Amino acid sequence: WSSDVCSSDLAVGLVWKPTSDFSTSLNISSGWRAPVAAELFSVGRDEGEIQYRVGNSNLRPERARNIEFAARYHSAHLVGDLTFFRQEIADYIYAVPTGATKENVPEYVYTQNNALLSGVEFSAQAEIVSRFVVGLGADVIRGSIESSGSPLQRTPAARILGSFVYTPQSMGSISDINLW
Repeated sequence: WSSDVCSSDLAVGLVWKPTSDFSTSLNISSGWRAPVAAELFSVGRDEGEIQYRVGNSNLRPERARNIEFAARYHSAHLVGDLTFFRQEIADYIYAVPTGATKENVPEYVYTQNNALLSGVEFSAQAEIVSRFVVGLGADVIRGSIESSGSPLQRTPAARILGSFVYTPQSMGSISDINLW
């Protein structure tokens, strides 16, 4: 492993606002992440994961390319946001099982492959009557190793969120109370 890691990042964004209530944006960026010490040098039991981890001193920095498109609507009583994204990660670092057992737990070794993350996020809030706001949100994220198509570890499950917010008028010295 060489600690002489040097890289650059790039970010470019464009916003188009055809009306006062609606806008779209396109963001393109790149980034990198060097391997951490545990990924490089660990040899032993990881009690938090109940695994025996073996580092890999041949790991290279990860490099990512990202693209995101968003559409946003914002008026006096309605706010909405829809975002699509895609991230390609070269040399993605992750731990894979070896099939062996050490110290009575499965053995994992760090490796690298190219990976892909993509997803969509949605949120909306509407003031249904004065001081009452209803919200709805959802997101889906998919991640996979490109060479095998196997899913990325720890990718969050799809979710749907809801909220109901009541903001009462000022109560003496107390104001701006939100009840979720």
